[in-house]
Amino acid sequence: MAPKIFLTGATGYLGGDILFALNKAHPDYEISALVRNSEKGAPVAAAFPKTRLVYGGLDDSQLIEDEAARADIVIHTADASDHKGAAEAIARGIAKGHSKENPGFWLHISGTGILTWDDSRTETYGEPPYTKPYDDLERVSDLTNLPDDAFHRDVDKVVLEAASDVVKTAIICPPTIYGEGRGPGNKRSRQVYVLVESTLKNGQAPQLGRGLTEWDNVNVHDLSDLFVLATEAAVKNKSDVDDKLWGKEGYYLAENGHHVWGEISKLVGKTAFEKGYIKEKEAKAMDVEEAKKVAGFEALSWGLNSKGFAKRARKYLGWSPKGTSLEEEIPNIVEGEAKRLAQTTFITPAEVNLAMKLNMDSSFENPAVYLSGPGQASIKESPLPNITDSHSVHFWKHGGIINKVSEANPLIMGHEASGVVHSIGSAVTTLKVGDRVAIEPGRPCRRCKPCKAGRYNLCPSMKFAADPPDSHGTLRKFYEIPEDFCYVLPPDMGLDEGVLVEPTAVAVHACRLAEVKVGIDVVIFGAGTVGLLCAAVAKAMGARKVVSVDVNESRLEFARGFASTDTFLPGSGDTAGTIATQLNTAYFTKGADLVLEATGVESCIGAGIQVLKRGGTYVQVGLGKQRIQFPIVSLSEKEINMKGCFRYNAGDYDLALHLLGGGKVRVKDLITSVKVFEDVTEAWETTARGEGIKTLIRVGGV
Repeated sequence: MAPKIFLTGATGYLGGDILFALNKAHPDYEISALVRNSEKGAPVAAAFPKTRLVYGGLDDSQLIEDEAARADIVIHTADASDHKGAAEAIARGIAKGHSKENPGFWLHISGTGILTWDDSRTETYGEPPYTKPYDDLERVSDLTNLPDDAFHRDVDKVVLEAASDVVKTAIICPPTIYGEGRGPGNKRSRQVYVLVESTLKNGQAPQLGRGLTEWDNVNVHDLSDLFVLATEAAVKNKSDVDDKLWGKEGYYLAENGHHVWGEISKLVGKTAFEKGYIKEKEAKAMDVEEAKKVAGFEALSWGLNSKGFAKRARKYLGWSPKGTSLEEEIPNIVEGEAKRLAQTTFITPAEVNLAMKLNMDSSFENPAVYLSGPGQASIKESPLPNITDSHSVHFWKHGGIINKVSEANPLIMGHEASGVVHSIGSAVTTLKVGDRVAIEPGRPCRRCKPCKAGRYNLCPSMKFAADPPDSHGTLRKFYEIPEDFCYVLPPDMGLDEGVLVEPTAVAVHACRLAEVKVGIDVVIFGAGTVGLLCAAVAKAMGARKVVSVDVNESRLEFARGFASTDTFLPGSGDTAGTIATQLNTAYFTKGADLVLEATGVESCIGAGIQVLKRGGTYVQVGLGKQRIQFPIVSLSEKEINMKGCFRYNAGDYDLALHLLGGGKVRVKDLITSVKVFEDVTEAWETTARGEGIKTLIRVGGV
């Protein structure tokens, strides 16, 4: 019978990563997770559908007691570890629901902040350690007998006092944790991340005192592996190592390296300087009060010593950390924090001089990129009414589908966009200033029959961004959009990913039209942005086999990694019939269930009809020539269900955002480069040459 596990902190940084690691190592385990409400539980359910959600908080003592009694193993993580009432409820619950013959296990998170007690007591900051490093094996009694004023000590004592033959406990003390979390909620740690955040905000890395204090550190993935090993040991419950793993000696340090805080400050400053985020390379020494003003309570930890050796887990659990070191991870942390700050505040890591190129007037309040003809763009002032990223190769190269732009009637470009809410109308209730949003760039009339039927993409009066002659686009500093066409991004999703909600919604719309079901076989013609996203969305919806077809081998190679597709490269000059025959020979016995055609190319359309099985479905996603030769006899004889596909409608953006937020579709992999506003011409030309997948344009330095 699979063990029952009760986990707290599932939406937190560590709890979420442990949940990921447990599901990966043991998908058969029956895991229940405590979450505050359905809103918090939704991403957990999406990422781990087998997980049973328990709704409540740490103050719900009876609920926690009941769940602890029901579970074989309780894993108590994150901020929960300092909640004494919750710890006491767990102790009561395990004791109530278990016996000596059937003991319950409790893995409790503490932290090596407990080791800072001496420096904290004497208010010594920034000085080297003068005591011997702690040892969780030969000198574990030093840990179990720490003074009562040590950090975490009051709750640790609850755990230690609960230890018995019925309640088997292990206290795990992580030091500085780093690395990207893999859970459904928070993906960033605190100590180093706050130091980097402070560096970027203030233009210089902070150092508390002389910066000589020493700490241990651990990669979050290695720490989660330790929890998996401890959980496995609880499941096995071997008596020969019982006293070494649990109870009074079950006290684990969890380090995989050591660092000096001053050296980390210097490395952060050097890295941020070399990446162009700050102008001052050297760290700035601060006293306690100044450091607290810069980073609050977290700053104090940079000046305290906390050093020990994790011998117990290595000896008795076989723990062997393999993750990157803290020093190796610093560049990623700097990049991640720079991106996060630029998206959740109005901080710009580097000022962008928009007057440098395209002869733009630096006094413009709302600069916009106007296209006035084939290859002719200029930055001009536009009327003030979000900060966006976008490009449109077809308009740039050809001046519009029927050359509707001109010097006299230029058009502001851009329709794939994300941004930060700058101001809101008095009737707006679902958004606030500072929200990061993806933008659905069309305005239907809301009154016609298609609109009322929920098919507003077919509205004859639709005003779609960058649609000539007079529907201006989003490639400007400020853009006005109705409240219900803004979609708030999850906290861990960047504005760059937010841009790609729009093309993902196109793919979602295509797959919904096609009614993608679990186990079907799909052929997708085209491995450009939309084709790749169609492949990823079809996979996410349960397609068994997805085959991407393209004439560009590098794009097919990308497709194999991006969406785990099979691929097919047609030969030069292959006819539609040849392509279909080769596809069926290689991948299908009776033809594909579904074709999503994302190129608009005549030969691909013909091959798509011919590769389908009888009664299959064909969706035309890509646009091409007005008139083509079409195999209408095959369409009729095979009774193919053929559908057109145009943009997106009700629910497509919501599902696209859900797939991106839940990690089902990884749009970040599509982004080849990000250009600043004044380099818009280069961005379009780069894409026109077929270089990369997706080039974004950053407006206003954000």
